[in-house]
Amino acid sequence: MEEVAMVSWGIWRARNNFVWQKRSWFASNIVTSARNMLDQYKFAQEMKGFSLSPFNDGKWTCERWIAPVLNKIKVNVDGALFEQEGRFGVDCVARDHHETMVEAFKKGKVGSTGQAGDL
Repeated sequence: MEEVAMVSWGIWRARNNFVWQKRSWFASNIVTSARNMLDQYKFAQEMKGFSLSPFNDGKWTCERWIAPVLNKIKVNVDGALFEQEGRFGVDCVARDHHETMVEAFKKGKVGSTGQAGDL
């Protein structure tokens, strides 16, 4: 069911890309992308509460996300480089003090990081 939900979301996302940006996807790319995102989500859930970044002393640290104070919004941003595939991307999630997602976006681009200003 998880995979069906992710592929359905991928189809919806591809439809929006076509309608709003005139970009089309191959069906196989939609399925592959959906499966990759599901795998990444599952991995992140397994690692929940643990940082993947070491301190300077080489020890691992436990790190937890903390909700912002009342009437404030916290924005988390992450980026990734995929040199072998020749692409890069950025994700952004904004949450309120109830930990409710207010806004989120993901933007990927084919090319070198020298084109990051084009995001």
